[in-house]
Amino acid sequence: MPASKTSGIGKLLQIHPVEINTGLISIPEQGLKVGRSTGVDLMLNEEAVSREHARIGFQDGRHYLEDLGSTNGTFRNGERIEFTELRPGDRISIGSHIFKLLSGDETEAQYYESIYDMMTQDGLTRITNKRAFLDILKRETQRSLNTSRPLSLILFDIDHFKSINDTYGHLVGDQVLRVVAQRIRDVVESHVTFARYGGEEFVLLVPEVNAADAAVIAERCRRSIAETEIEGSGHLIPVSISLGVADLQSLSPDTLQPDTDLISYADARLYQAKHEGRNRVCS
Repeated sequence: MPASKTSGIGKLLQIHPVEINTGLISIPEQGLKVGRSTGVDLMLNEEAVSREHARIGFQDGRHYLEDLGSTNGTFRNGERIEFTELRPGDRISIGSHIFKLLSGDETEAQYYESIYDMMTQDGLTRITNKRAFLDILKRETQRSLNTSRPLSLILFDIDHFKSINDTYGHLVGDQVLRVVAQRIRDVVESHVTFARYGGEEFVLLVPEVNAADAAVIAERCRRSIAETEIEGSGHLIPVSISLGVADLQSLSPDTLQPDTDLISYADARLYQAKHEGRNRVCS
């Protein structure tokens, strides 16, 4: 349980990898040193984390984040830093771990809000997670069937993602996932549900749109990623995606599981896109 409202000194909540039972990590007045060695205050047993990686301090009522000369860098809200002030809600990335700063007299409210976000959002990409998406899909599928309105689903994944991880490492792989998610968010409308379905696989649920129009949206997404080079480990990495499109009208009228069948239809089109050479849309 979070602490009572008694101190301006903040606490950290680990939001990726998700470990709900970890609880809050207090930041002592003398600061919190983070690293891989046994002599730090918060030990992260991960090769991408330096022995003494970063320090989170508190002075004159303000929090700050300092990189301690780490190999892979310390990040605040996705930006690499050397020394910076922190504000409540900021996300601190060290290796593959992401923490959220909860601070001030509203720690308890921030805690429960963050726990809700962890239950519905993917910690790495900050889009809807699979569990929340499946709930939305079931609800939207039923609504579409009841009203005879179109509903389309776009399933896509990152081409040769394993090769990116193997060549550049998992930290760069995580960066690719984050950038791809951001680029897609930039080109789809707000009413579209965008979720991480698993690993390097993502899904878009598009209400009031048939497969032909959804394919136009998918092509816009494909082009946006193909035109983006992502920087990682000193390299510019070309990235592409393959996409499969299906709509509810494609399903058999007597299907018993329209929500899962819609995913299966889109997955078959995604497989086709892969088979035909990747970096393309099939619908």
